[in-house]
Amino acid sequence: MAVNIPVQAVASQTLSFTSPAGQSLGLNIYQMNDYGLFMDVSLNGTLILSGVICQQANRIVRDLYFGVIGDLAWFDVENVATPLPPYYTGIGSRWILCWLSPADLHGLG
Repeated sequence: MAVNIPVQAVASQTLSFTSPAGQSLGLNIYQMNDYGLFMDVSLNGTLILSGVICQQANRIVRDLYFGVIGDLAWFDVENVATPLPPYYTGIGSRWILCWLSPADLHGLG
């Protein structure tokens, strides 16, 4: 079951999220000019990923090695035919950030 994570349409933000799997995730989301939107991820207060580019429907964590149950991904809900990568001015409305359960991950790259 995918869960939307509340995010704001600002160029840089830090937030905490407790996943339905009970894990505490710290997220630092920031726009790097025209290079794209990036994210750092902490698990239970320990930084596990830094500088991951945020792309349409592309998983953020991608590897069980990091200890995250499930994964995170951005989705363009405005233009599904030609989805675009997230840009900070539309996050939370056009681009939503979701936590994906292990069951949601079957079939995703």
